[in-house]
Amino acid sequence: MVPSIPLKNKTTQAAAWMLLLTLVCSLPLSAQADKRKKPSAAQLKESKQHYQNARDHHEHEEYLAAAQEYEAAYAAYANPEFIFNAAQVYRLAGKLQTALEYYDKYLELDPDGRGAADARANRAILEEEIAAEQAKEAEAKRLEDERIALEAKRAAELEAKQAAEQEASAESTPTTPPPAVQHGGNKGLRIAGMATAGVGVLALGLGIKFGLDAKGLESDVEGNTVWNQADFDDGKDAERNAFIFYGVSAVALGAGTVMYVLGRDSTRQAREQGALRIVPMGNAQSAGLLVQGGF
Repeated sequence: MVPSIPLKNKTTQAAAWMLLLTLVCSLPLSAQADKRKKPSAAQLKESKQHYQNARDHHEHEEYLAAAQEYEAAYAAYANPEFIFNAAQVYRLAGKLQTALEYYDKYLELDPDGRGAADARANRAILEEEIAAEQAKEAEAKRLEDERIALEAKRAAELEAKQAAEQEASAESTPTTPPPAVQHGGNKGLRIAGMATAGVGVLALGLGIKFGLDAKGLESDVEGNTVWNQADFDDGKDAERNAFIFYGVSAVALGAGTVMYVLGRDSTRQAREQGALRIVPMGNAQSAGLLVQGGF
């Protein structure tokens, strides 16, 4: 059994461990211990091994592992002082509630044992430490709850302020009537379609020109008795350019046609909605313009 000692004094603790080993291995422990059945040689050997393991863990500050070894030692040989030692190392590990429970267990097993006075003194200290820790946690929780409530209040106030500002801004902003709808179709789209188609026609002309150049160079190369690499290369370039401009022409003509048709359809829809229409009229004796539509 480790006596009640300052738990961070390792030199004193080591001496206490040696004392416990001697006591466990050779001496009758207490009146309560005398009533227990003597352990067998195998049980005593196993208990000593777990005790040695616990001591090794303790020296390396592996307190939880030491506690487990003390529990294993108690399982092999039911000596309550192993429970006392387990309480000690649980306390060193910072497991205050567990240490308190093991002190209580030790006092229940051996209320008049050699460690009873230390167990009672230590558990009294633990009760104070646990109460202080619980109070600290409760205070931290209270402060956190207050912080969350304050943030929620501020967020609600900010949201209400923004809503009020938006409402005031909406009331002070004059209502602007929507712009009048102008009929007459999409003239710009038709013009763009015609311009794009014009580019397509131009590209077509260039494609035809390069195609004719390529054909002429091909004839020259085939008609010459001496191979002319320059004419051959020029012919290939002209042929390639012809294909490029044919492609550009096809795309531009197609796009221009689509834009023109869309603009024309838009014009028809505008006319159906009441746009002005100017219709030429005339006969052999006179000529004029008829204006139809609504204003």
